[in-house]
Amino acid sequence: NVYICGAFNEFDGATHNGLIKLNSLGVIDPTFTSNDGFYFQDADVRNEVYKVQVYNDLVYASGRFSKYYNSSTTANKIVAINLTTGAKDTSLNALVFKWYTGSSAEKDAVVTDFKIFNDKIYAIGQFTSYNDVSANGIISLNLDGTINTTFDYGTGLDAMLDMDSISIEVDSSGIYLAGPIFAYNDTGCNSIIKLNFDGTLNMDFDTTALNVQSNYFFSLKLHNAWLYAAGDFDLDPLGTSLVPSTRGVLKINKNTGVLDEDFIHVNPLSPTHNRAGFD
Repeated sequence: NVYICGAFNEFDGATHNGLIKLNSLGVIDPTFTSNDGFYFQDADVRNEVYKVQVYNDLVYASGRFSKYYNSSTTANKIVAINLTTGAKDTSLNALVFKWYTGSSAEKDAVVTDFKIFNDKIYAIGQFTSYNDVSANGIISLNLDGTINTTFDYGTGLDAMLDMDSISIEVDSSGIYLAGPIFAYNDTGCNSIIKLNFDGTLNMDFDTTALNVQSNYFFSLKLHNAWLYAAGDFDLDPLGTSLVPSTRGVLKINKNTGVLDEDFIHVNPLSPTHNRAGFD
């Protein structure tokens, strides 16, 4: 089965608001019913679903929305959904993300990306608090929606959180973030960072030599010993023979942060492909 999410309200001539389930033939599964789908409480604000992940027997979705399934079912930025029926699963509760600007005016929060690993949710996005607890752009939750207190993010991310400009990936070695990240927990960073599961920076992972510019990352993927990244960024690697280029895709060692210089493209992705992704 394939689960597809996004900012849409129709598929194949039928109404489907933000989420559909297809079988192997590309046909909608009629037993999976999201009913009214995703929508935001303010009619002037477009609902958007940024990410889905199947984990155990549920599909999780995140984005900019306040309701799912019907007008009485609250789903604030992250929701757990029954894989078979499409109904909201109540195991994930009490999600209240907020975003405040410097003037303390409440704005619309967005969870732009997340990854579930080892029964923990690692979420990033445009928010400054969760359930009235300070959380600047990053947080880890248990599967019931309570805060994972073993992950101490401190002051969080100092980044230009432009909706989908930051990506996250997780495996047993740690938590990877890529995007226009200037600092994490008051420590200066260079666009791509690795966190330990207690929330501290992994100092063995150093991407300083990549000299990343114009750093918008839309997709990360871990495979074996490597971290692959795709997006719209300039790379001017220090200490190598490579010429500066807007590459759009790179491959680095997931333990050290060192660039794989053999993974080179003669014709890098152009800016018109700046929302590239892969799996």
